[in-house]
Amino acid sequence: MAIEDISKYKDVILLFNYQKQYSSVYETWMNIYSIFDLPINNQSVNQFVPMPLLINSYQSNVLADYIGHLSNGEFIEKNKILNNLEIIEFDNTTEFANYVAMLFDKAKKTNRQNSNVNNPLEFMEEQLYSASGKVNDILRAYFPEQFGERHFLDYPIGHFFVSTTNMWDYETKSVRIENFSDIKECLNSGIICESNSGQLVSTFNMVEPYIEKENTIDGINKKINQLIKNANKKHEDKDKVGYFNVNFDALQELKKALTELEQIINSFFYDFDNGGDNFRRFYKRIRAFIISRIGDINELDEEMHTVIERLLTRLEESDLPENGTFNSLKHTMSYYLNQDENIARGAHWIVRNFDQIDGDILRSATQDPDKVCYHFCCLSDKDICSGRDERLPWPLDIKFFEYSYKALDFKYQLFLKSKMEYRNFKRYALLYGLEFNRVACKLSYVKNEENKDNDLFYMFKLLGVNIRKHSSFNSNNYLGHMLIESKGEDIEEAVKMISTEDKMKLKLCPYRFALESIEQGKTIFRDRFLIHSYLKILISNSVKKKLNGKPYNDDIIKKAIQEEYEVIEVRFRISDELEKTQIISSVYKEIYSYISSMKKYNRNKNAFPIISSQMDREMHLKRDFLNISIKGLLDIPKDEEVKQALIDKKFYCKHGKHCLYCASKDICLEYGANTGGE
Repeated sequence: MAIEDISKYKDVILLFNYQKQYSSVYETWMNIYSIFDLPINNQSVNQFVPMPLLINSYQSNVLADYIGHLSNGEFIEKNKILNNLEIIEFDNTTEFANYVAMLFDKAKKTNRQNSNVNNPLEFMEEQLYSASGKVNDILRAYFPEQFGERHFLDYPIGHFFVSTTNMWDYETKSVRIENFSDIKECLNSGIICESNSGQLVSTFNMVEPYIEKENTIDGINKKINQLIKNANKKHEDKDKVGYFNVNFDALQELKKALTELEQIINSFFYDFDNGGDNFRRFYKRIRAFIISRIGDINELDEEMHTVIERLLTRLEESDLPENGTFNSLKHTMSYYLNQDENIARGAHWIVRNFDQIDGDILRSATQDPDKVCYHFCCLSDKDICSGRDERLPWPLDIKFFEYSYKALDFKYQLFLKSKMEYRNFKRYALLYGLEFNRVACKLSYVKNEENKDNDLFYMFKLLGVNIRKHSSFNSNNYLGHMLIESKGEDIEEAVKMISTEDKMKLKLCPYRFALESIEQGKTIFRDRFLIHSYLKILISNSVKKKLNGKPYNDDIIKKAIQEEYEVIEVRFRISDELEKTQIISSVYKEIYSYISSMKKYNRNKNAFPIISSQMDREMHLKRDFLNISIKGLLDIPKDEEVKQALIDKKFYCKHGKHCLYCASKDICLEYGANTGGE
């Protein structure tokens, strides 16, 4: 330890900025330094007090004061300046990573324009400090040059081996899929051959709603066989459903690829629990597999060739352990499937951890408040209060040190104490950053992580701060996301071919118009939610036509809904019993809502409302627009407007409530940016 070595030759004095009015928060340092068994001399005279004259940072300074007093169990009257304090809520880590990526891209451009030194971090308008390091895992893929050389497992081919391990069920000794993203990673790795690059993943995405309930490859292939058998059975209702729009050859190719994938996974793990050298056997198989497949992987660039060669050399020269548990295997892959154990060195973190607040924040006293602000992020209760240090690589954890060092060893006590204090340190670091900040400040947290909701840090909840959901969309600044190239067709003739429904899409969202009316030629529903919504529309429309003008009662309505469900759903074969109940219940409510809305037009109160020509038209339009309100779309664009749109060739995305029921939301850039799609 450096301090111990220096103390042999010099007197060592440790200084830290202690604020006794926040004794509870600063206690973490007292706990650490007490390990030295030396007296702590408190020479603190000046206490921090928020100063209104510090206009740029006053709000963050007041917030620090409140956190400090609350930690002591003291409640003071809330300062009005905190009434407009807000915390930004990112829906998930991907959405937050997109936000950071845009900041960094802008900083890179500014760096190129204003400096010969390549250091974009210095030009970032927001200096980010996070209580969690997970966002950097995503940013590493966006900006690999910032993080040094990429780990083998960060490449698509590396994802293949992680995903195959995820899909092996050690208990049943078989392939079991918990997350379809594992299959997609394997199909996208380049290891399994495909007719066209990206074809397998594209096909899988189209059939995913149909196979969503399956958790074995055998079960998935059986469902694909059903689609193959029904490929030639055409019906108008099925024409708008994604998995019925996949051709025979693509389905056969996907089935073959999945069968091959299952065989590969079985070859890796089938005898993992046999014999005493399971680890060594596994990694030897991985090495042999990579060698056998390296020649078949298309478009393998020089960088990837070099990485694989170094990995193979390291696997051959490494002293691999003989055996271990399957769980240990999953945790060791990042260590053994690494081309260089020193790969993380030289990284320039875009989002820094809380450890770096301590020194960095003091620079704010000399920084221009118009050019920089400090952004403290990932401020969820889970991230702030977690005692786990993400920087400890496998196999190191607190238990490792408990067993490896004698309990009386000074170094052991100091290290263990610092790790046990880590959660308290993060609370201190946040307060310290807010306390000594002298420029603007932003606060944010990530709401959803690993399909679970995160709570905001409890201190902020006690203070009643406002939460603002992040949105990258600016309604006054549409960005063109698509450009249709002209192929010389007669524009006049093209306009004549565009239907009324398509013109309504142009009014609703030009981007959707381009995707569905020009590129696809029709509306195609691809995700399960939209297909079920479409199914409800079909059943509701059919019931209305069946009961049109006829005497009815509740039993007749229920029977009609049940009968129409059985007739229509058999074409789709997508709903389980719970979904069936939900669909029937939803249609039942919609039918009674329809009856209620038509009362003033219905002369015979004992008869089901008669479908007018206008209502028939609206029922037909719902097949394309589902639950999107069409009232504002009835003013249909004139042919001249459509013609001009085709001439300009630019189609813009209009984000709004209608996006939820948009058939093209899965491939829409704007929808993905605003929902943080993974």
